[in-house]
Amino acid sequence: MSDPGPVVFVVDDDLSIREALTSLIRSVGLRVETFGSAREFLTRQTPDAPGCLVLDVRLPGFERARPACASWLRHRSRMRLSSSPAMATSQ
Repeated sequence: MSDPGPVVFVVDDDLSIREALTSLIRSVGLRVETFGSAREFLTRQTPDAPGCLVLDVRLPGFERARPACASWLRHRSRMRLSSSPAMATSQ
């Protein structure tokens, strides 16, 4: 099986932002997976591939999901899947 390469996970409740970021990220040759909520992101199985998380910090429900997102990032860091795994966005 071939290496799937890095993946960028985009979590934003605004569809137009997800679409714009998807277009931008794909334009530089990276894979992207998008999620409309922190809950959707956290309950979906994500590949164990190198990558990062782009997260809207004003996402509804983010405060409740913050500990789970932090745990996900720590796990990926321990697995050496990414050295700079997160970027926060806001409108």
